[in-house]
Amino acid sequence: MEQIFGNENEGGGAAAAMDDIEFPHLRSLKLLRLPELKNFCSAFKDDPDEQFLFDKKVALPALEKLEILGGGNFKEIWHPQFSVTSFSQLKILKVANCNKLLNVIPFNLLQSLRNLEKLCVARCDSVEEIIEVGRLGVEEGNASAVLSQLRFLVLGKLPKLAHLWWDFPHGALGCRNLTSIHIFECNSLKSVFPHSIASSLVQLQTLKIVSCQMMETIIAKDRDGDVEIIVFPQLRTLVLKNLPKLMGFYTGRCTQKHETNDKALDESTEEGDLCISIQPLFDDKVCIKFLI
Repeated sequence: MEQIFGNENEGGGAAAAMDDIEFPHLRSLKLLRLPELKNFCSAFKDDPDEQFLFDKKVALPALEKLEILGGGNFKEIWHPQFSVTSFSQLKILKVANCNKLLNVIPFNLLQSLRNLEKLCVARCDSVEEIIEVGRLGVEEGNASAVLSQLRFLVLGKLPKLAHLWWDFPHGALGCRNLTSIHIFECNSLKSVFPHSIASSLVQLQTLKIVSCQMMETIIAKDRDGDVEIIVFPQLRTLVLKNLPKLMGFYTGRCTQKHETNDKALDESTEEGDLCISIQPLFDDKVCIKFLI
């Protein structure tokens, strides 16, 4: 199967102009094991070389759950001119086994995903970034609304994933409601987030980073220089396992100091799981108040 909805005029000359196709009551969409899937609807494709799953004229305004689990012939999920209201109710997004996919969320769609609570991406061999950067900026006044409801983030087996939010404007992805992060087998990833993002994770309860071979630090320093202390007031579970190049939890400088909780790891660290250089894993730049 190459498309879910085909063009009635295929093979009979140029297709007539069509209005938008809308599913006003569709709440859940699951595309499972469709290795030849190219697009959701072929009737709107002006350029046969375009490789978007959803064209700009497809509207799913009530959709709350989207699962794309095995699609092989599209490089992006959304057209860059996609309707900003179409996915405004989306709460759960799961993407897996899409080996041509380059990124998951286009930058200009972020403002629409204000209700997104769970994001899971796994086993996509070509994904280089979860959120595409560079096409459009985020206005300062709207920055706090971007992904503000995201609670669960799972990323696994993404061999080309190089960064998550590395180039984003300060504060653009606050993610203040994020409670759980699980990243595993992302072997090009050198850090999880910059200080500007880490400092906003006041609700984070679980952080698991496992088997990321190039991981050097969990929190990367910002370009601005000195920063204030990093506090994770709600963190309960911290797992750092099989990270052979890990040098420290944070590698920047801070202007304030605080004693670090000695019981920093929720699990006992197995021999060989952490490779620590001269600097300690946790220093006076990290405060984990309630980790048990």
